[in-house]
Amino acid sequence: MAKNKNKILKEIMGALALPWTALSSQALFMLISRVMALKAKQLQPAESLKLLLSIENTLYDLEGTHSVRYGKGIHTKHRHTSYHRFFIEHVGPDDTILDIECGNGALLMISPQTGPALALRALT
Repeated sequence: MAKNKNKILKEIMGALALPWTALSSQALFMLISRVMALKAKQLQPAESLKLLLSIENTLYDLEGTHSVRYGKGIHTKHRHTSYHRFFIEHVGPDDTILDIECGNGALLMISPQTGPALALRALT
């Protein structure tokens, strides 16, 4: 499916003949936002929502990928949201946390120096 998407994207970019790499981030954002808004307006509400939620899902995946890249292997949400602090404050030393495919296992990095010695079980 990814190959098909790439083929379609190349076809669209070729047809528009726009130098995408020459656009500033702000100009690209404005262009994409405007195109999405115009297309969403043309569609019936259910189709519009389906399109916009599909775009949101794609952006969410991209945000995660680039947050981990920016955070040198750890999603930046761990620094911004005091993610680990919640577990340190709410999980006792005798508690066990079951982490089922919740990311890259960053919770496993909670050390005894920063909080209780948590027993973590990661299942993938």
